[in-house]
Amino acid sequence: MMTSDNDKKEQRYCDLLASLYTITCTLVLLCFCFWIGGTILFISLFTFGIPLFLMLLPALGGYMFKAKSWWSVLLSYLCSLTVLPALIAACQDFPLKRMVDEAPHYETLSVTFSVVAVVTFSLFLIVATLSMIYCLDTYKNCSKMD
Repeated sequence: MMTSDNDKKEQRYCDLLASLYTITCTLVLLCFCFWIGGTILFISLFTFGIPLFLMLLPALGGYMFKAKSWWSVLLSYLCSLTVLPALIAACQDFPLKRMVDEAPHYETLSVTFSVVAVVTFSLFLIVATLSMIYCLDTYKNCSKMD
């Protein structure tokens, strides 16, 4: 009876983390689109879509909730760490600026959006790290039971 309650608790915790991961990942992708989406699309035309793939890598990190081995969890976590360079760039170039044409001319984005972007990137990295720790711990516990 107790293991059933523990399994339900663990499943709820896993579902909560997966939901938080999905929500924060969606917010990160929206921030990317509003901040540098046009630049990424423009560069992708000449580089066979590589920047688009790099922008979507955090979404592949959600695989860690279904991963069956510790290296799959770590590889998924590494995919989510691709947000880190954007966070560093956002903190160094505050308030955020985006290129509006190829001259290059820049426009400054609002301070509110800049704060939201930095908080979103930070929150996503925290949720991804907690998810990785949880998934690795779950994998270790499952392998001990076998």
